[in-house]
Amino acid sequence: MVIIIRGACSVGKTSASRALVHALAKSAHVECGEMMPWMSDATLEAVRGGDGHGVAALLNEWLVATAQVFDAEGIHLVVDWHFPEDHELRDLRCGLTEHGLHSCVFNLLCSPDEHLRRDRQREEDARIGA
Repeated sequence: MVIIIRGACSVGKTSASRALVHALAKSAHVECGEMMPWMSDATLEAVRGGDGHGVAALLNEWLVATAQVFDAEGIHLVVDWHFPEDHELRDLRCGLTEHGLHSCVFNLLCSPDEHLRRDRQREEDARIGA
């Protein structure tokens, strides 16, 4: 099973994902915030092309492959990312389904005041607000 936690920055995706992993036996957490940490900036730029869809497609392929490995070992995968475009999430779920993997999505929301409070708790260089 692949559990996808989706939402805006500072909404609590990582906190929810970590809590879920601690609650589920045999589970792992993948935080996609760093996108492709194993790739150089030049490689990422080449994959992006002009529209950025190449990076999302590559990330989705990597997530599907990772999910297959974990599933083969009976481990649930909890994926934490904002998925800015609906088609990126749809493409991931289609890829998972094509490989016989089940997935569910949780969209996290919070009030604007709570969102600002959470953002202020981040390191200054990681904040999205003023």
